[in-house]
Amino acid sequence: VITKFFNYFDSYINKKPNPVLSTIVTVQSHFPFNLPRNMRQVWPEPKNMKQRYANCLKNIDDAIKLFYQKLEERGLSDSIVIITADHAFPMGDQGPSNLEAGYFEESYRIPFIMTGPTMTPQQLKGSYSQVDIAPTILDLLNIKAINTSFVGNSIFSKNQSLVALQIQPYEKQIGVVNLPYKYRYSAKNNKEYVFNIEQDPLENNNIIATISNNQLDDFRKKIQTVYNTQRFYELNK
Repeated sequence: VITKFFNYFDSYINKKPNPVLSTIVTVQSHFPFNLPRNMRQVWPEPKNMKQRYANCLKNIDDAIKLFYQKLEERGLSDSIVIITADHAFPMGDQGPSNLEAGYFEESYRIPFIMTGPTMTPQQLKGSYSQVDIAPTILDLLNIKAINTSFVGNSIFSKNQSLVALQIQPYEKQIGVVNLPYKYRYSAKNNKEYVFNIEQDPLENNNIIATISNNQLDDFRKKIQTVYNTQRFYELNK
């Protein structure tokens, strides 16, 4: 995939030598994680899903290394690169082992790696999600966007509450993480949950009765913002 991408990239750049935004969508880390025998570097004969998954991750790591090598060969080491995912995958730690049934933290925890000029190595603290990526890119490029409907915030913003949004469409679950708390609303069952995911990482104890009304209202307002934004998109606004 990396080689094919750069063959296309080179032909495109020769025609339009301007800054470009490119996306590579990979499927090697996608369920059911089956690889041909010649590509299985960790477990030649995998016996379960986790072993199949490990094989995929090794190949993805190698591909990321190759990607950066190809950038360097073209003198593009100062490119902004973001490596992330659309969702995680439940491995059965909390019961579900398929995407459609999973709505615990293990279904949402995804990688986020961003490299680029003037960036120093650091680990993000707090909660973020994919809705923060677009505002982050605009912030990094010093583009002051107006009249946007982003519900996220730049990860570089100094004046934000570190809140992550979680949406699981199959089971109609929508959540808000504001550490140490996680609020989850089940539209399917019209039921609310609150967990302290630092003390209760497996989300076994619903503590909604112990938080203040103000905290609960803040969570509900964030959920409503998501629903309102979705309506704007559907109305092409």
